Amino acid sequence: MADYNAAIGLDPKYGPSYDARGMVYYFRKDYDRALTDFEEAIRLGHRSALLFNNRGIIFAAKGELDRAIEDYTEAIRLDPVDAIAFYNRGNAFRKKGDLERAIVEYDETLKRDPNHIYAHSSRGHVNFLAGKFDAAAGDYARALRQKLTADLVALRYITSVRLGDTQALAELQINSRKLARREWPYPIVDLYLGGSSLADALSATANADQRCEAHFYIGEWHLLNGERELALRNLQVAADTCPKDFFEFAAARAELKRIAGRTAPH
Repeated sequence: MADYNAAIGLDPKYGPSYDARGMVYYFRKDYDRALTDFEEAIRLGHRSALLFNNRGIIFAAKGELDRAIEDYTEAIRLDPVDAIAFYNRGNAFRKKGDLERAIVEYDETLKRDPNHIYAHSSRGHVNFLAGKFDAAAGDYARALRQKLTADLVALRYITSVRLGDTQALAELQINSRKLARREWPYPIVDLYLGGSSLADALSATANADQRCEAHFYIGEWHLLNGERELALRNLQVAADTCPKDFFEFAAARAELKRIAGRTAPH
């Protein structure tokens, strides 16, 4: 920070210095100061795609999603080749609940960067929320080829079982061998493998965030086993206790809505 302050002191009309300092404020979660720096950079005539993308990230962090989308759109206009603003705009539409538009944005991301580290998993999450389990399972499989994580392994298994894939358990066993057993949420994978109990999975959580995630995956475990009431109970806990920016929060709400729809009188 001191270097950026010194640079601005030496040349207060150099916009990129404000952009750089603004990102430092962002990582410190000082969003108002970050916005002040980005706006000063723009006022000075610094109008790069990266700057508008960065300001969009700040607006998204503040929950101002429409303003974030405006900035991502400007970043795309300035640099339509780079994938980053498309991906971030997809995240913003996802948070707004516009799942179809989010998928379009992730598609555009992958056209520009087929190896984008998060686009496949993010598109998988949106397809899961939309109940498109076939598409979600494919996205999770592609995401796992890039980065193997326990949550994606679990989600790939969940979606595969729901599609009637008879190889789902075998694939889960293979994937599980590549995971670090001490890292969360490996205990959920172990639960799905039959290596631990529901109580074990819950006791393995280290904080409230992990516990809320555990309730979501336990709810899914009950769904896969046809135990509707227990599934409802755990999914409701996840919906009530997970932070609203967690995938498990949105996924629990989507599942609860689907279950209610299936059981509603006609």
